Amino acid sequence: MPLYIDVAAVRIQRYLSRTPSLRGRRGASAALVAATTFNEGTEDDKDKNRDSDRDRVLRGRADLNDAAGEVDGVLSLVVNDPRVLDDRREIDKLIRDVLVYLRQKLPGAEFQVAQGKGDTYLEARINEINPNIERGKVVLDMPTVSEFPLTAWCGVCRIDPAVTSVDLRNDDGVRDLCADCAMRHSNKIRLLGRTAEERLAIAIGAPPPDLKASLNKLAELGDQKSGGTHLATIHADGNSMGQFFTTLAGTPGVDRAEVVKEFTTCTFETLAAATCEVRRPKDSMLCVVPHVLGGDDVLVTLPADRAWEFIVFFLHDFNKRAERLVRKLGLDTHSSLTIPTMSAGLVFARRDFPFSLVVEQAEISLRQAKSAGAGQEAMVQFVDITSDGPTPPGQAISLAALKANQQALNGLVRLPRAHQARLGEKLRTGGPAAAKTLAQRVGTAASITPFLSDTFQGDEFISLDDALRIARWWRA
Repeated sequence: MPLYIDVAAVRIQRYLSRTPSLRGRRGASAALVAATTFNEGTEDDKDKNRDSDRDRVLRGRADLNDAAGEVDGVLSLVVNDPRVLDDRREIDKLIRDVLVYLRQKLPGAEFQVAQGKGDTYLEARINEINPNIERGKVVLDMPTVSEFPLTAWCGVCRIDPAVTSVDLRNDDGVRDLCADCAMRHSNKIRLLGRTAEERLAIAIGAPPPDLKASLNKLAELGDQKSGGTHLATIHADGNSMGQFFTTLAGTPGVDRAEVVKEFTTCTFETLAAATCEVRRPKDSMLCVVPHVLGGDDVLVTLPADRAWEFIVFFLHDFNKRAERLVRKLGLDTHSSLTIPTMSAGLVFARRDFPFSLVVEQAEISLRQAKSAGAGQEAMVQFVDITSDGPTPPGQAISLAALKANQQALNGLVRLPRAHQARLGEKLRTGGPAAAKTLAQRVGTAASITPFLSDTFQGDEFISLDDALRIARWWRA
């Protein structure tokens, strides 16, 4: 029985966001993918380097596990050689060698190693690897922390000690950088079609990402109403994926490895379709920048005024693709099978707001959304840091409610911004009755009626308070 070993970079979102510039995050993303696929070097020699690095590190003791699919930041291995399987010391040495290699490539990342046996990767993942992770039966590899008090700190991330000086050119000239930031800004880092951003651009026929473009430039793609000053960051993740694959593991006659790949493809195709949906002819760069794309885990940033259009399309499209995939597999009549859906955390913030804090809030919002939907229904929790502060004042909104109220939200958005603000003020000071009275007096009652609980209720109801918050960035 083969042994499967998953070496994964953990807390990837926080790792990528430890540097403020988009260039630094792109560099880390490219290095992350390259290191976990042994795929490095220039376009001409990357296959040669891939083979040499793989042979040097694995030395015939393991092979890359193709059944794991393409997941950013995960190096999945399979050990089939009986001589290695029977020698625990050789397996431990294999893991150490892999971690040494990854640490050289990604100095500031955190790694987790989990392993398990099974006839297939899916069975090993469900029966041993996932339980081992839940019990904490894993190997953790953390970056080295310098305790020398006189060390100068990195001039970019301010997290680790500086080890070298690098000319950042158009960014901020020469800076003293830590090993990880130096790697991110190295001239050796190339996208080479490996990052999610490059793959997305190719998939939708957009020009290659401009490595000099910043998040400021991304924000400027927004319409005149937004002033080009705000961005939205979305962290989306699948619901009930674990339950789905657990059921699948006990279903005979299904190519489980193929299903894993199919869902990875499903997520990427959904991202590409949603990006096309919000793309504009005059865009000077890719309007959706994916930072992480791992299986059903997605982290993207885009102009704030396109976020709601993107997220409604993205969640709906993923759900439909998942349904079609289940029917294609002939599993739609399986009584105990829960078809996966997708939920998301959405954060609006000024383009100069610390990205690490945005990512942290997106993670929190995602957890709240998944909890509100009991891990099954597609939900969105959102916060506008500029207006709301860091804590979402409202409840998570279901995808069903967003779709059912699209026309009503379009009508609300068409009201003058000043009137929306007055409605919000009345709502805070006098409640829905006061807001309703104001609307009746100025002739806008029809626009807020769908959001009043004395008129509409049920699972698809959105309160007037939440509707006004949504309207800040909703575009009809």
